[in-house]
Amino acid sequence: MAREIEAKLVAPNAAALASLPEAAHECGFHTGEIEKIIVHDHYLDTEDLHLFRAGWALRLRDLGTRQLLTLKSLAPPKAGIADREELEEPVTWSPRAGWVVPASALDGLPLRLAEGSPFGRLFTLRQDRSIFALAGGSDTAWAGFWCEASMDLVRWTAGEGEAIEGCEAEFELKAGTVEQLRSCVAAISDHTGWPFAASSKYQRGLEAAGLV
Repeated sequence: MAREIEAKLVAPNAAALASLPEAAHECGFHTGEIEKIIVHDHYLDTEDLHLFRAGWALRLRDLGTRQLLTLKSLAPPKAGIADREELEEPVTWSPRAGWVVPASALDGLPLRLAEGSPFGRLFTLRQDRSIFALAGGSDTAWAGFWCEASMDLVRWTAGEGEAIEGCEAEFELKAGTVEQLRSCVAAISDHTGWPFAASSKYQRGLEAAGLV
């Protein structure tokens, strides 16, 4: 499996979140052009939460023109850094097909974890996401480091329950060390006053669904 290594900060509002590139510059980092996308993430599990109980989350990501199915471990963050196993592949999905996971998807692991039980949707989150590259200077402690930074306006919905909204800055390591990522995000946190996220987007979704 691949590994996803990331850290997240919680911004107080959308206007503050939009200042992330400027804050990164003031901390001595370089940033690339911003790409804006809209993401709909549907999290799936069985009625008895087989995957959750086994320590996994299954996500169908709809990007409009393409869809991705991802199985991700639920290892909690340590010292602000989440390091999770991840298995992902493109899929073709239509809402008319329901929440059927093909037997061959992700090497068959989701179906084995489900133990024959059908899948359903736990919750959905929509992200209005602005993505850019963030890199350290060659003459700094962050030489050779870069991450994919995103400014996420997130809305969690589940059934007829009340939606939850939030603003998060996410930093996914692409090159360099975990310590460089940790110190980078800590520098931005100190500069902005934004705290590290205490829970994952998946955890917030479970709250929206009334499952925790």
